[in-house]
Amino acid sequence: KGDGAVQGARIAQSARFRGPGEVVGLDPGQILRVEPARGMRGFAHNFFPFVEFRDADFPWRYATEAGVPDRLAPWLALVALRPEEFSPIAQGSAPLPAVQVADGSTALPDLAEAWAWAHVHVDRPDPNETALAAVTADPGRGFARLLCLRRLAPAARYTLFLVPTREAGRLAGLGFDPGATDPRQPAWTGGAQGVTLPYYFSAEFVTAGPGDLEAALRRLGPYDPPPVAQGPGDGTTEKPAPGEPQQVLSHRPGYYDGFQPAQSAFDRQAALMRQDYIAPAATEIALARRMAETLNTVIAGEAPDAADDEDPLVAFPPYGARYTPVQRVDVAAMQSGAWCDRINLDLKFRDAAALGARVVHDNQEAFAKACWDQYGEVVAANRAIARLALATALARRVVDRHFARLDSDIALALAEPFQRYATAAQGARGRVTVGGVLEAAGTPETFASRDMRRAAARKPARDAETGLRVVAQPMIPGDLTPGVRSRPRPDSAVRAIEAELAARQTAPARAEGAALLARVSGPGKTVSRVPLPLGIAIPVAPVRSAALASSLGDRLSLLPRLKSDALVRGLSTAERAAERPVWRAPRIDDPLAPRLMRLGRAALLPGQSDLPEDTVSLFVENRAFIEAFLVGANHAMNDELRWREFPTDLRGTVFRRFWNRGAAPGLSSGDDIDDIHLWRGRLGRQVNPANPDGKPNIVVVIRGEAIRIMDQPIALINIAAGQSWVQGAGRDHAPEFFGKLAPDIAYYGFDLGLDWLRRADVLPRAFFLL
Repeated sequence: KGDGAVQGARIAQSARFRGPGEVVGLDPGQILRVEPARGMRGFAHNFFPFVEFRDADFPWRYATEAGVPDRLAPWLALVALRPEEFSPIAQGSAPLPAVQVADGSTALPDLAEAWAWAHVHVDRPDPNETALAAVTADPGRGFARLLCLRRLAPAARYTLFLVPTREAGRLAGLGFDPGATDPRQPAWTGGAQGVTLPYYFSAEFVTAGPGDLEAALRRLGPYDPPPVAQGPGDGTTEKPAPGEPQQVLSHRPGYYDGFQPAQSAFDRQAALMRQDYIAPAATEIALARRMAETLNTVIAGEAPDAADDEDPLVAFPPYGARYTPVQRVDVAAMQSGAWCDRINLDLKFRDAAALGARVVHDNQEAFAKACWDQYGEVVAANRAIARLALATALARRVVDRHFARLDSDIALALAEPFQRYATAAQGARGRVTVGGVLEAAGTPETFASRDMRRAAARKPARDAETGLRVVAQPMIPGDLTPGVRSRPRPDSAVRAIEAELAARQTAPARAEGAALLARVSGPGKTVSRVPLPLGIAIPVAPVRSAALASSLGDRLSLLPRLKSDALVRGLSTAERAAERPVWRAPRIDDPLAPRLMRLGRAALLPGQSDLPEDTVSLFVENRAFIEAFLVGANHAMNDELRWREFPTDLRGTVFRRFWNRGAAPGLSSGDDIDDIHLWRGRLGRQVNPANPDGKPNIVVVIRGEAIRIMDQPIALINIAAGQSWVQGAGRDHAPEFFGKLAPDIAYYGFDLGLDWLRRADVLPRAFFLL
């Protein structure tokens, strides 16, 4: 009304619309995923490349025309160009890099079909919920996808470019002023030649050869690596087959006799091995004895009671010796397979432990940081333990000096809020609390109610005989504890009930009331001041307040320890009883197999480059290698922590995981070994928390174009109900761990025994599924 306009009339306003001409860059965080990934080789040529954006509205955010519903054209496009179809242009002062496309009619898509290139992907569990409602309620449930609809050639190199689809966006990206350019004008037309296009993102990739994913999968076939070929008479091996350990002809363990290094031939182990592999004999006895002599000298020098020596012994490390109660190595124990002696005196497993130590040395800064990050938790736990130990002493003192000296029925009444939490006995159905005992006995809840105590305190009564002003104490109906009251007398409430019964009720009723009073109050006991309904018998079983009060006192003394159980987890029974500060080794739950592979893929599977293309092979875990490797890693990590003055137990098992099982940190289901100081028996036979039956997992290895295309496909082993596989029938076994050895090699470990899988009633029904 201020300018005299008619109320309700339209008023012209100017607003700046942000269109494609305002976009001169792209936030990298907006791109969630690009398929194929930058640099990928072997992308299926009959697949469409695409890019996914974090915001569901992003492809249409700067579009300028309304268009037809469900056919709105996005303001940017994803194009794939061959090297001969474009040439880079110097960026200069332009906001975006650019390329020049020689022939847009063949290399660039038709912008009239741009509406079909983009869509929104919505996570919508409720089918009745609209996609728009789902994304509006939670933007994280949807994202946008922009496809490149070009038929790709096999075995060809391409570059993806994210480019504007409007002329205004093209000019802005090249550094020109869009000016009065119609924002709906396309960036190119069907017959355009020499089109210069700025781009927001680019990535190169190479397509796979002829054939598609289905063809690559159909080419897969079984492959059984041949046995290792022995050389002529000298014990050496020729080129090993896949899964066969590589033989090292000379090994210098760091032990010197004069100036001549000791040498010995051994087979280098790996994490995976052939199904029928048999480990060769251990190190020569003569060399093993001299190694044991040196190692035992080192172990003795590291003992806590060893004398300080200004000239420390420089020798090879005794891997895992701190974890054993024997604290020495022995050749006879090595020959029997004892784990510590085998690791230290058998060169092939000593080499495996050295690989574990090498992984720690190569990653020591990251591992040390992870340990120091946990140090604060140990300090906080010990601080809590110290405070709770003091609280325990104080609680015992308070109970002994105050609570235990109260009359039992008074103590029981004062502890009324705590009765449901104190254990009185263990019944057939489990724990019985003090409150449960009173409830089962039929004791009225009012005997210990706080309301009753407050009422008694406000209205003190004068004793008729002594003239003293007294407060009636809450007595327990049916209490059999002797000596609680020295002068039993009923209070005025009992007298009132007696008078009422005598005046108003018949003889039978009076007899019933008298029985009620005798049953409720007992000899010399009082009841609540709340009058009971006349003529109603309440059965009350006998109880002993002294025993119940004792249970309450014990529980009160235990309260700090119960709080300790809730605040400080992971303490042993002995540590909880001691109530003293504890030492803890840090725990690093990173699986070490990927880090080992950086030292050389042969450490996981030797001879993998000799696996034929498009094959599926079966291997088994080498548990002895895995255990020796993790012992070496833990030994080296504890040495590193000792060097950095980290207060810890040097027998701690810092690393427990070799394979990546995908388990959350701290869960034993992801561990490959248990605490090393608990190990007993032979190497390769220790407890595997993730595989309690102790049998090595079988590992399926696939090499082929299908892995390169699918990256890491989901795999299952199905034991069918009959002789043929039926979808949804039988029993599926998911892999315990999986990973990739190369872009075209993937492995899957299954918790299935090889002997069980080979049984005549199982093998014909076993199917491997991708």
